[in-house]
Amino acid sequence: MNDIYVSQITQNNQAWKKPAGCPKNQNKQSFAVRNGFHFDEWLFRTNWTIDGWHYAFLQGVHRLKASAYPRTERLDTILYTMEPMFGGKEFCQRYVGQIRNVECITKDQMLSANEEAKSKGWLKEMKEDIKKIGGKIENFTKPLYRDIPFNIRFKPEDLKIFQKPVFAKEENPLYQLKNFDLYELSNNQRLKILHPILHLI
Repeated sequence: MNDIYVSQITQNNQAWKKPAGCPKNQNKQSFAVRNGFHFDEWLFRTNWTIDGWHYAFLQGVHRLKASAYPRTERLDTILYTMEPMFGGKEFCQRYVGQIRNVECITKDQMLSANEEAKSKGWLKEMKEDIKKIGGKIENFTKPLYRDIPFNIRFKPEDLKIFQKPVFAKEENPLYQLKNFDLYELSNNQRLKILHPILHLI
């Protein structure tokens, strides 16, 4: 059985297939607000595959620098985002979906995937997506991070998107987690955090 993690992803109303443009009420210091996009906004663009793998980006993996080290284990990741509950003003944690068997890719895999994405025109399309929402295209290719725009890969069939919104209640330990970090769930946390979506996973 894979270890189970939770990870926050950028708020997006385009099904995480392209950048949506950042809401004004988000943290002004965040990468998404400063640049108009984030690299995880193509997370569910699963029609882009290389040898059956979809290459994508998770900020939590980047923060841990997990992709800089050889890792053979796979992990299951529960994804959530911050957005107003049912049109309200207060931001709450909403469960988005689950990806099984996520691999944190090596530096060589990153470089190879980047070259393949470039040859297929995907990187150009990503830049066009950013341009359409008025984002800063120059920061798409700026070498600030060694694992941009990919640091994970998974099989499209291992992605499960929750079709109906499920929000975490205030007593849920999800509210205690630091934004965008990747957290491995302990046995004590697992049931409390996963309880609202047990029927979905």
